[in-house]
Amino acid sequence: MTTETTSTYLEERILSATPLELIEILYDAAIDRVRTARLHLQAGDPMARSHDVSKALAILSELTLALDGKEAKDSAATYSAIYLYLQKRLTEAHAQQSDTIFAEVEEMLGSLAENWRGVRDLVQKSRLAMEQNTVEATVVDSGSPDPARPARSWNL
Repeated sequence: MTTETTSTYLEERILSATPLELIEILYDAAIDRVRTARLHLQAGDPMARSHDVSKALAILSELTLALDGKEAKDSAATYSAIYLYLQKRLTEAHAQQSDTIFAEVEEMLGSLAENWRGVRDLVQKSRLAMEQNTVEATVVDSGSPDPARPARSWNL
């Protein structure tokens, strides 16, 4: 794919994404930037590496800003601490020119992305199950022989 095609695809993906998918996109972008920074480290290109590290740091800032401390106070604090740690390690990796630290950050971001995909999948499955239960309840209720006494569906 050309850069323009990739950019158009990403723009379309972002515009049509759910909030859960947007976080996934940010994780993928951060992983990509760290991976590219590692390649620039190996190639001896500090300016390009600096650009990718800056982008990864900005993505981690966006992830921090996306946290909702009102709804999930403990989770938000935990993720905020993780993102802060990753920012610190990215800065250290860049300053020390350490592929080992870059690899650590990339691995941690990969774990976060994988876990987030699991959360997204669970949310989608639960939504589908709720929609299916609503349809089943409607079918059962509408099939009642006595309109004065609607049929009941109990899912215990």
